[in-house]
Amino acid sequence: MVAKRTRTPFKTWSTRVSSMLLLAAAALFNSCLSNAGLREIPTYEVKRGDFLITLVESGEIQAAQAEKIVAPDVRGRLQIASLWPEGEYVDVGDLVLQFNQTQFVQTLLNAGGELEKTKSDFDRAKAEMEQRLIELNIQIEQRTAQLELEKINLQRAELGTPIELEEGLIKLKQAERLLTEAKGKLKAAKVSTRVDRQNHELRIARWQKRYDRALRDYRRLSVYASRPGLVIYEKIRRPEGLRKVRVGDRVWDGLTIMSLPDLSKLQAIMHIGEGDVEQVKKGQRAFVRLDAYPEPVFSGKVAKIFPMANPHEDAPNVQVFEAIIDIEEKDPRLKPGMSAAAEIVLTLIPDVLFIPLEAIFQQGDQTLVYCLKESGFEFREVQLGKRSTLSAIVESGLREGAIIATKDPALFGEK
Repeated sequence: MVAKRTRTPFKTWSTRVSSMLLLAAAALFNSCLSNAGLREIPTYEVKRGDFLITLVESGEIQAAQAEKIVAPDVRGRLQIASLWPEGEYVDVGDLVLQFNQTQFVQTLLNAGGELEKTKSDFDRAKAEMEQRLIELNIQIEQRTAQLELEKINLQRAELGTPIELEEGLIKLKQAERLLTEAKGKLKAAKVSTRVDRQNHELRIARWQKRYDRALRDYRRLSVYASRPGLVIYEKIRRPEGLRKVRVGDRVWDGLTIMSLPDLSKLQAIMHIGEGDVEQVKKGQRAFVRLDAYPEPVFSGKVAKIFPMANPHEDAPNVQVFEAIIDIEEKDPRLKPGMSAAAEIVLTLIPDVLFIPLEAIFQQGDQTLVYCLKESGFEFREVQLGKRSTLSAIVESGLREGAIIATKDPALFGEK
């Protein structure tokens, strides 16, 4: 009876050959590694803990509350002439913002000149009107006296001839008429004087208003600090893009030029892409790192997600949503305007093994790590679960406490 020959499946045979080759390669590699080379290879100890799936986005630090300094509401074009240096502290009364005054000084001088001219014209007209009224009153007094005289003359004429009596009556009537005319002129002059006075007063009030407005605009060109604080420039949109204000910029009223932030509570304002914003929720934990200081990590929580998207300042075709993260710690290195990155915790998986992504190597269909043994590093195939931006969960192939390389050991051979 002839025994049947059992065929080994090709896939199983191939896997065995591959594993043998890997083991042989590992043995050859470890035999070439010196003790000094082993010490130079960076490693990671596999640990069990809470695995975080996070979203990392860029942004900057800002104060939760700040006094905003805005361009004033004036009649004229505003151009920044000087700015208090950004990042420096100011005290109450310091001149933090100055606008160009040339146009406003000329407007103020013109309004002041017209106001003085109008007042002078009124004083002259008032003197003339008062003189006219005095003359009319004197004329009335004269006409009154003349009328009294004609009455006396008439009484004398009654004792004379009829012709003398007739002449006395005519002169009396004439004196009465002249007195009536004088009184009418005085009355008309008073009405005319009142109207002229009102017209002059209206012109003075009109020019006074223009002068007051020009003076108010002129005074608003100099902006002084009403509280001590750190000066932070605001960004404005220009043809070349979004940038911070600078001397020489022409701005419009109501535009925020700078701020004096309250440093007792700081936030990070982040820009979340359209594809990720649905994962971000109010109350999620976050970790904030400053670009200038990589070491300190500040804790915080997502406080607000703005519902409306805006174009990204560096890529106008990309829409982003702003999210506010309240920073819990206080630190002198935290200053408004500093660039930062925030890592927002989207999911937390407790009590799992995880390893850094730089310790994972791919060879064909196999996912490998370099595990440290007494004789050196050997290949170890692992099964991975969910990944974050920095780490991956180990489902099988490693135990807690194992030491693995985070760089390819082949890079650290004999020198």
